[in-house]
Amino acid sequence: MEERAVKKARYMSKWENVLVDEDSKPGLLQLFGSRQARRHQGGVSNFLYENQAHPRNHERFLHEQDNGFFTFRLEHREGGPMAQHRGEERILLFRSDRVGAIAKIIYSSTPAPTNNRALDKNNVNEEYELGLMTQAKIHVLDVKEPYRGMDLGGLLFSQALCSLRHRYMTDVEKRDRQQESSDASQYASSIRCQLDAEEDVRRHNKLVHFYENLGCQTKPRAKIQYLNNNDGETYRKIPMQMALRSLSNKESGSHTQHGRRRKFLAADGSLVDRRGCFLPIQLLDISGSTIHVHNQSGGRQDWLIVDDGEGNIQFRTTHGLYLRADPDGQCSAAGVSDDEDADSDTPPEEWANFRLYRVSDALQEYSADDMESEPGHDVRQKELWMLKTVHGTFLAVIPENDVHVMCCSKAPTFWQADDDTLSLICTSDTPSRRQHYRKTWIKQTVGYVQEMHQRYLDFQLAKMSIKDALNLIKCIPCHTYGVAKSRTDPGPSLRTLCFTTAEAARDAGHPDWVQLVALVHELGAVVNFIDMNTAAESEDDYDWTITCRSRVVGCKAPDRANFNEFHALNADESDTRYNSSLGMYYHGCGLDKVLLAWTGPEYTYHMLKHNESLIPKEGLAMLRFFSLGDWHSHEEYRQLTNADDAVVQPLVAEFDQLRREARRRCISIDEMTDEQCDKLWDDHYGSIVAKYCGDEDLSW
Repeated sequence: MEERAVKKARYMSKWENVLVDEDSKPGLLQLFGSRQARRHQGGVSNFLYENQAHPRNHERFLHEQDNGFFTFRLEHREGGPMAQHRGEERILLFRSDRVGAIAKIIYSSTPAPTNNRALDKNNVNEEYELGLMTQAKIHVLDVKEPYRGMDLGGLLFSQALCSLRHRYMTDVEKRDRQQESSDASQYASSIRCQLDAEEDVRRHNKLVHFYENLGCQTKPRAKIQYLNNNDGETYRKIPMQMALRSLSNKESGSHTQHGRRRKFLAADGSLVDRRGCFLPIQLLDISGSTIHVHNQSGGRQDWLIVDDGEGNIQFRTTHGLYLRADPDGQCSAAGVSDDEDADSDTPPEEWANFRLYRVSDALQEYSADDMESEPGHDVRQKELWMLKTVHGTFLAVIPENDVHVMCCSKAPTFWQADDDTLSLICTSDTPSRRQHYRKTWIKQTVGYVQEMHQRYLDFQLAKMSIKDALNLIKCIPCHTYGVAKSRTDPGPSLRTLCFTTAEAARDAGHPDWVQLVALVHELGAVVNFIDMNTAAESEDDYDWTITCRSRVVGCKAPDRANFNEFHALNADESDTRYNSSLGMYYHGCGLDKVLLAWTGPEYTYHMLKHNESLIPKEGLAMLRFFSLGDWHSHEEYRQLTNADDAVVQPLVAEFDQLRREARRRCISIDEMTDEQCDKLWDDHYGSIVAKYCGDEDLSW
């Protein structure tokens, strides 16, 4: 592809400055705290926000909370006056904004016998081996009703096993690395954990499957008991167990079957009694589907987002696995100690750390005064975030086998945090797109559009042919909002997009005047080359020539309008002349009587009319209204439309679909050369332009 100078508005690229702001260390509060209500003064600050809920248990979760932001923490306790079992321990789950545990696990343990004799390997069976282990028993595992459905029970179980492993296995395993231990000591450093799965008979095997997913098995030859607790319901009690074997014990069949299903964290991976906080979270793609992770076992995987209080974010499963960014760009769900011998400058235990970077929509204009007028929650909730790995890459997703899979990308990828559903959503949105639409909402008022009409509609800027205009826009990338993966390859230009769209119309069998509309629909961008004042304003302030979703000015914008979260920034929103359904118009006036936002296609439409183009009115309607998607695809502005609008509406919608498909196609094609464009012009499009626009240069 030939080299070319690339023109792009400077105001849309300043967001990259956030990547060098190493002093900023946002955490869960900033990520999900967009609905801050108040900060309590004195002592430890407590931040309260409005409704937060996990969608799997939305109704009950909302009912239980106090309209405030909160996080979770785990606390470990031993013994005490309430203990009912020898060696009893408890892990309690608390919300940060209230007293009282919302979930708990109670368990006890006794060390393995110290007088084990050498094993008779000819007389060893599984039950005998299990009897030599440290014995643990789960007595209670309870999660309060509003918090079920997020696998918090699995989290408590995993943390209890983590605590047991640290207590009974860590020292032995360290010693085993230094010297070979006896078979008896290897079994003594393993843990047999037992429990009774007590479930309602109407929910047959639901609780059993829950524990099986945690690595437990029903005991061999177990006797199932049926109980009646005087509440009119019948329960069954199923004895279950699991063997958490020492890493030095290599011959365990149980380890082979279940140990690979879950990897238990070492002591430094525990969430109990540690600095920082965590929340359950969903990791979603743009369609709302769950993002998959390599090495993820089958079935649902529940994730936590963990703030370590030191500027790092981690993602962990409730079953004790980390989301790790590998040096090769893949992401995997793995244990903290996996790949200890990996060839990397960064220790593997740090591969699970991510740095959060917030990309403000108002990056260039925020001041103390702006803070008062800037819209609140709706805007901040949709702001973009980046998650940077220790390798300098960014957390991203890629399509793979009909699902989206987590990966790492050298180019920044952006996420949005939804504090209503506690979700992180990987979005196709970019900072430049949001910043441009924000400026569009601020600028595009009735007064602004009228000023632009007075300024440009005398068409005294230049005399120029359509072919010359196409050649001018070859240095403007067609994907204006994209984040360039390479500074030397900005992707196809607007000229390539125009020819690609025209060829798509031609291949689809559309009339030649539709092909012409497709060819010229981006030519408004030439104003940046023929008017120095426009060029200067576009570079530093606002580039109106960029094609974006349009709207009618002079009346209330639809609720579904693109980036409607910025609507309060528009001065017309508080002007009683313009903020009603009809605004400055009358019912059924027709869209040919309204003012549209001033954009490149709007300018091109007026330019062709001024030059007395012979393009049919249907073609001119396609050019003017294809960006008014709220009308042609969502039936908005019905109070303004008339019968003539109804006739052209499906044609406009079809043209917009064709244009959007051509733009998507330009993601994967090369830039057209001058020779390729000249051939298309000479062989086909030059004669069409002459037919409808004449042979003379046009007034711009």
